[in-house]
Amino acid sequence: MVDNDAARALAREAGQQSIVLLENKAVGGSKLLPLSKTKLAFVGPHADATQAMLSNYHGDNELVNDHSPLAAAQKRWPSATITHAVGVNDTTSDDKSGFAAAVAAAKAADVAVVFVGLTPCNGWGPTPCNEGESHDRNEHLDSAGKIGLPGSQQALVEAIAAAQPNYVVVLINGGALGVDWIAKNSPAVVEAFYPGEMGGDAIVDVLSGDYNPTGKLPVTVYPAAFAATRPITDMSLTSVDGITHLHYTGTPLWKFGAGESYTKFSVSEVDDTPDSATYSPDDFAPSPNFLTAKALSISGAGSYELEVTNTGTVAGGFKLLGFVTCDDASVGFPVQRLFGFAGLESLAPGESRTVSLPRPTARQLSVADARGHSYLHPASYTVRVPVGLSCRSIAMP
Repeated sequence: MVDNDAARALAREAGQQSIVLLENKAVGGSKLLPLSKTKLAFVGPHADATQAMLSNYHGDNELVNDHSPLAAAQKRWPSATITHAVGVNDTTSDDKSGFAAAVAAAKAADVAVVFVGLTPCNGWGPTPCNEGESHDRNEHLDSAGKIGLPGSQQALVEAIAAAQPNYVVVLINGGALGVDWIAKNSPAVVEAFYPGEMGGDAIVDVLSGDYNPTGKLPVTVYPAAFAATRPITDMSLTSVDGITHLHYTGTPLWKFGAGESYTKFSVSEVDDTPDSATYSPDDFAPSPNFLTAKALSISGAGSYELEVTNTGTVAGGFKLLGFVTCDDASVGFPVQRLFGFAGLESLAPGESRTVSLPRPTARQLSVADARGHSYLHPASYTVRVPVGLSCRSIAMP
């Protein structure tokens, strides 16, 4: 049996872990999330999203029809007043005739939650739509080639913001969205991507604080004008301002690996006593194309032992990401390279736990030449684990 309680619980957990809390700023002295108000407005074309949350290439799915964000909120807060207004009928429409009702709902609420984004195109999904096979987004770019919210969604967000300063933006999308205005002005922003058949419940779990978000961005979120800086046929990762977190030299709206929590954490090294480990050509096996210019010695062997402490007031899990950079630009090393990651399940306030993060491998410290041969170069490399860990230098002798 495909649809059972265990499968639904797993789908909900997958949705929870994929959601990223991008912004949660204080408004009037307190943060909007998690929601604690009893008078809410759910507005926007995705407030009651169902099939749109399934992305592309999915089979028939009727379960999602009962698990939209609106339906999940009504179940989570049965005694709350939750007003629903779409504002814009779908994610492609330029029609603004629904703005008045959405603005009125937002004004009357304690908090407005605005659901905007993109809609996948496939044989089972809703229409009209924005992205999918044979559905490039060119027709939804403006005259400057910006990758912003299509239709009148951006105008809707701004109208809600003008009427109700206590508002949260929830993005439901697959492809890139350059939401410059939202990043700069919105007090709370949640990236839900396409969260699946139990996605509505997962979104409300995060909004309510029933699940303390642990998600980290697996992509770089570029400004809206980014698409106009390079032709779509340019396959180089380094041309113009570069692309991906490895080579992008511009200022992103949110960095690869970004993601906030409802609590705070500190990270420190358990044992930073140096010893030695040597990289050799054997570390590159089985590929014969990987060569070493010189053996590399670094401080420490095996892994970094890190102590993570929940220094906040609520329980929460934590994801560790390890990056390495090269201090010598002439080497041609990426802006940064992810060399490892690890996670911890929920930590109680004040609780500490140790986690191991593998050290960079020789392959992760190498760079490739025009022939595809990879080399280790004499240089100084720096290891960085965001949230509290001091940078470590790795020096090639």
